[in-house]
Amino acid sequence: MGWVRGGPGASMRDERTLRAALRRILWTATVASTSILLALNIISLVLSSPFIIDGIPPEYDTYVRGSLRLPYAPITNDGIDAELPSSVSALSPFDVALSYPFDRVPYGIQYLHFENGTGHFRQVRISLYHDPGSMRWKGCARVPGLERSGNYSVSLLGMDAPEGVELYKVALSNVLEVLPLQVGDPAIMPLISPDHNVSGPIEVEVGGGMMPEGVMYRFDNGTESNLSGGSKLLLDPGHLGPGWHLLTISGQGWERSYPVFREWDLGVVKDAPDLTVEKVFNGSDRTYSQEEMAPIKVIAGSVRLFGNAFYRVSLEYPADRLGTLPPSLTGMEHLLPVQAQGFKIGDRIYPASPSGDHRTWTAIVLVWGNSSSFPASAGPLSGGSNSRPRHFTVEVMEDRTLEVRISPDPFLPVSDPPASGSWIMISDIGYPLGKRTFSAPPELSLDGIGSSPTVDDPGGYWTRYSYIISPSDMRSGALIELEANATYQFVNGMYLLLPFPPFLFTLFTIPGGLPVVAYFFLIALAIIGSSVHILIPSLKALKKRIEDGDLADITEDEGGFHHTAMGYTSIIFLSIAVVVLFRLVEQPTPVPGILSSSTPVHFRMLMLAEASVWEEIASRVLYVGVPLVIYNAFRGRKMFLGGLLGGTGRVGRSELVLILLSASLFGIAHAGWGPWKVLPTFLSGLIFGYLFVKVGLHASIIVHFLIDYASFFWEIVPGAENAQWVYALLILVFIAVGILNAGLLLGRAAMRMGPIKGKALLAFAHSILSIVTGAIIYAGSGNVFFTVVFFFAPLPYLLWYVAQGYGFGKYASWLVMIYSPLTLLLAPFGVAFWHIIGEEAQGPSSRNPL
Repeated sequence: MGWVRGGPGASMRDERTLRAALRRILWTATVASTSILLALNIISLVLSSPFIIDGIPPEYDTYVRGSLRLPYAPITNDGIDAELPSSVSALSPFDVALSYPFDRVPYGIQYLHFENGTGHFRQVRISLYHDPGSMRWKGCARVPGLERSGNYSVSLLGMDAPEGVELYKVALSNVLEVLPLQVGDPAIMPLISPDHNVSGPIEVEVGGGMMPEGVMYRFDNGTESNLSGGSKLLLDPGHLGPGWHLLTISGQGWERSYPVFREWDLGVVKDAPDLTVEKVFNGSDRTYSQEEMAPIKVIAGSVRLFGNAFYRVSLEYPADRLGTLPPSLTGMEHLLPVQAQGFKIGDRIYPASPSGDHRTWTAIVLVWGNSSSFPASAGPLSGGSNSRPRHFTVEVMEDRTLEVRISPDPFLPVSDPPASGSWIMISDIGYPLGKRTFSAPPELSLDGIGSSPTVDDPGGYWTRYSYIISPSDMRSGALIELEANATYQFVNGMYLLLPFPPFLFTLFTIPGGLPVVAYFFLIALAIIGSSVHILIPSLKALKKRIEDGDLADITEDEGGFHHTAMGYTSIIFLSIAVVVLFRLVEQPTPVPGILSSSTPVHFRMLMLAEASVWEEIASRVLYVGVPLVIYNAFRGRKMFLGGLLGGTGRVGRSELVLILLSASLFGIAHAGWGPWKVLPTFLSGLIFGYLFVKVGLHASIIVHFLIDYASFFWEIVPGAENAQWVYALLILVFIAVGILNAGLLLGRAAMRMGPIKGKALLAFAHSILSIVTGAIIYAGSGNVFFTVVFFFAPLPYLLWYVAQGYGFGKYASWLVMIYSPLTLLLAPFGVAFWHIIGEEAQGPSSRNPL
């Protein structure tokens, strides 16, 4: 209890000793964890060489071969034959027959739309079937009866379920007259629709409230009985087998028939239809080791689909599980109506058409965009409501083949194609790592008629071929056939940052093959050289301290590695805090698909190794080092060239302005990731700039390399994935020490402004930014808990101010320290504030932050 016996002086000495011990612990955790990760990254960099050498030959072949059936969505009624009566009695059912002009499945779920001009309308779903005799698609509908009398217009309505968006509307007739219901006229109330899925009793009402004599019902399996005992009756279809059945209700001199559907029970695996997935419209790209995708028969589990691709999804029924359509409707057996077939991905349903024999039904599914356009699993992909195949999950990936775009997408639910037509574009636009050269213009035809493209070749970097499709062809059901061959060459572009749009400027390019491999080794040499350049002096200084026994303040940083490790752990904490903050306000934090696992590892290794070196040269040397050289030359300072690569050790006003400029440009250059990326990249740029000036270019290169290359060790080293807990543990250490190191860095910055001014500035900044963040959270997600946490940020500072007057300032400082991490991104302000007031309480002699 020396603090009692020795008085205030002993107490201060003991507290200084404790603070020195805490600094040593923080120094050890920071340096040790960063050293481990740096060693693993260097190993990964060395092991990258075979991947780069084998993975980047001079050229690759790439091609697109495929076909696509465009949807048939009628714009007019030309060629559509409709058979419907000219007049019917109210509540009396009647039949409508349709015949389509092509041997192509009409796109979308179709309805007959009846409207009497007073706002009253009725829609009845159409049963579609294929007539092999006429080789045409036909439709039939049993209209249960229209309640109100009057003249009705009849239209064919296309709907894109499940959204219910109107796809097209074609007038069929304006002369359907509905006569008033006569007393005693037997009529079936509209309780059964032609596509009724029977899952329980069928409710039937005859005669509008009065049961005529001699009415009976029968099913096509021979079951029959009289209808009596009231006007509303329940018919039990439990004895029916799966498939389509015909319900007939008859009376004295009249008869009405209704098709009803009993769902198949396909829950047993042996009874389930076979699902097959095949990519049909953009071939493969050997750059990505994706050979021509063979049809995948889905048994269970998940299927990986690639973005920007069309797929043929087929459903084949076992022969003994087929139902029948009533002969009175089609004259054929063993045929499923297309309305019962469809494939759903996400919230889109794609209608199916017969392919091969009558037991196979196929839909063309468009998977558009990259993995960020869909949730992690876009499924389930399943059959339509009546087909009941087993579900399977769809994982959507990006596909870097020749890009084929159709604009607008013919499968989107829009009312009319654009009057100016549509286009198909074939190119490699948007691919940042290379260029393709077409051996000849791609061949494209619609129904066997070739098309001539227009060519766009901006600067020779990529070529785009565009084919115009007329509005009538866009929804005509035409067959598109496409073949394109090209060679792909990996090209690595060297960019410069600009302080004005377009912000990125291509300085020169390095072609694929040997030049890129040589460039990678040059980059690797720069990274390894930077590591040696900072580790050797730091190790020598540490060795000398140990030999001299001078470990009183081991945190002194002669070699610069401790500064580097502090900067890295601070960036890790700030970046994770920003991601957490965006998640709190329910905003996405996407990562470019080019960095996803679908991109070959050798491409990602090259990109990220290059970013560690070239981005530091383009950001720090160009916008901090060069201006400092010019500024010092004009000031007449000796050795003015010494600051070109940083390491001057002095962060003055001019250095601070240039650090802010380079960090701003660095943040803007990453805006392509999404708005969320600008803030953490800007904060990282500030620390990169600080390390550049304080330690040198090699320090910022190392930190950039530590961030970008961290996961490759567990990806390329055999068996390393089993020890990923080491990486997870390192991340937890980085977060913990990063909170303190970020606070220490801000504390240093604040103390340069003076203790009082620095404290006031940090407290004010923390309070204002925290309140603004709370408002953003409440507006974005309505999360009351986190809103209150952020809104009360000024309270600890107020309590600390009051406690100072009563001699409890130190304890209030701890309150601030505990509370500040709760405010996530703003925690460094609170930690720094705690650090400053804690230091000041010990007097000027102990205010060295490390």
